[in-house]
Amino acid sequence: MKIIFLGNMCNNDCVMCSVKKYSGLDFIADKKEIFEQLHKDSDQLKVLEFTGGEPTEHPGIIDFFQKGRSEGYKVIRMSTNGRNFSDEEFTEKLVNLGLKSVDVALHGIERDHDEIVQKKGAFRESMEGIKNLQKYGVKIAVASVLIRQNIENLTELCEELQKMKIEAYSLLELVPQGRSSGSDFERFAIPYTEKKKFLYDNMKLFSNFDQFYLLNFTRCVLPVRLPEKWFHIGGYEKKFIGYTSNDDSLIYNEGAETSSLDPEDKIKNSFCPNCSLRNKCSGFSKFGLDLFGEEDVEEMMKTDNIGNILFS
Repeated sequence: MKIIFLGNMCNNDCVMCSVKKYSGLDFIADKKEIFEQLHKDSDQLKVLEFTGGEPTEHPGIIDFFQKGRSEGYKVIRMSTNGRNFSDEEFTEKLVNLGLKSVDVALHGIERDHDEIVQKKGAFRESMEGIKNLQKYGVKIAVASVLIRQNIENLTELCEELQKMKIEAYSLLELVPQGRSSGSDFERFAIPYTEKKKFLYDNMKLFSNFDQFYLLNFTRCVLPVRLPEKWFHIGGYEKKFIGYTSNDDSLIYNEGAETSSLDPEDKIKNSFCPNCSLRNKCSGFSKFGLDLFGEEDVEEMMKTDNIGNILFS
């Protein structure tokens, strides 16, 4: 699969954005360079994904879809906030040019989401965009970053998504990058004990999705046995490594190692060196351990006695 970054321009302004800082400056990828990327290796790769920022905000997005189709890509995907798909004409145009599936970022119910993305009306536009995409048969997965500002009400979003027949949902661990890096991490981070309690309290709800993905969470925050239909990306049960070359089906590899954390951000502590999964886990960030301490980690491990299992 070829993934093409179109820039960090966005019609949302997420408070914890991992791509942007507070400079307000936007990077928009050069159209000629994108065309060159689309051509390179197009004879070998059949799945194309556009990401950002918000890829639909790039003024050349229609041209990129047309180029991708002419280069022979069979499946075109997109990571998006979904707002611009509230325009049905725009949605139909991209579908006709090969759009097959999207990952839509939603971070809570209407009030919470709009506050997090700092745009009034964003939630309603995103939901309208999802409905338009469903109308044209596009596969939809929804993703949320778990932060202090949405942990109390995120379950309401999941209930609404299930009413809308959304099959796949991803919960992302807060990554200390961009606006959530350094001292700003404290504004959004959740103690390990609270994260684990949140997952345990909502196991049944999350299991109602056909596919529930957990991205970048350190393994010991998760239940000792993942329920059916739960997938830990960056973990050891099943690891996402890409898409098949002939369609957009997910494929996994038990031995693959994946993590969005910079290797230098993985911190040595009294737990990890003795853990049997130390090389197959996204690890702890130094920001998280500095903020909550090893005492919080040790207390979290008592929830299902996971420490005795991982360190045996």
